[in-house]
Amino acid sequence: IEDLRDMEMATFMGIWQAAAKVRDMSADEKKAHVEAYKAEKAAKAAEEQAKKDAEAAARAAELAEHRAQKEKEEAEAAAKKAQEEAEAQAEEAAKAEASPEDVDTVREEFGVLMKGMPSHDDSAAAAQAVTAARYALYAASQQVYPTEYPLPPAGDGSEIFKSADEAGEGVVTYKEMSKYIGRNQSTLKIKLQEGFEEFNDQFSIEDLRDMDAATFMGIWQAAAKVRDMSADEKKAHVEAYKAGKAAKAAEAQAKKDAEAAARAAELAAVREQKEAEKKADQ
Repeated sequence: IEDLRDMEMATFMGIWQAAAKVRDMSADEKKAHVEAYKAEKAAKAAEEQAKKDAEAAARAAELAEHRAQKEKEEAEAAAKKAQEEAEAQAEEAAKAEASPEDVDTVREEFGVLMKGMPSHDDSAAAAQAVTAARYALYAASQQVYPTEYPLPPAGDGSEIFKSADEAGEGVVTYKEMSKYIGRNQSTLKIKLQEGFEEFNDQFSIEDLRDMDAATFMGIWQAAAKVRDMSADEKKAHVEAYKAGKAAKAAEAQAKKDAEAAARAAELAAVREQKEAEKKADQ
């Protein structure tokens, strides 16, 4: 009833005549033919049913896989949402608890660390902690604290000396300290600011004298005082120091020039004396 194909008379007559032949068979032939036909019909029906069952099973498996994928995606989305909510709650809680005292605490820890000569990783981590605390405070209250960011303390210089005294003997030469300053001048400049030039000028690569911790600390603390002066005091001090340094350099150069001139005059006198003696001999 569901077959919509067209059929002409010759086709129908062929089907009819094939069926009519069965009628004219003997009883045994009829029985054998009918049983064979029914068996073939049953086999085809079984094959069609198996095909339908396989297709149904495939569709069921596909639907099950689709449902499983959808459930997995929904579970992942729910887990992500829960995590985001938890992080947001934690961030809000952190913001609510942020205070200037928190910033002061990490700044104090940073200051203690920077009294010595920390590694790059340690100083970077400490600085990042200060930044994070300041950001948390701003996120909580839109408050910038501190409004002026002070330099880390210069310290008394003892940790600097210990760092330079790699052998732990309690004594280093001025030459060794000069090399140490050259390797670490970027950090030392930050610590001493305007006092660094005056500090650095105390050391020479050619100076082989020994220096103990007390001597070094005196030099360091004198330079650190410059950093803590007012702006006007710093300017006046630095200009006076540079003027004095230039005057000393000019004096030293004048002394060298005078010594060179004296040596030249002495040599000229010796030559003249020799020439006069030579003429006298002739």
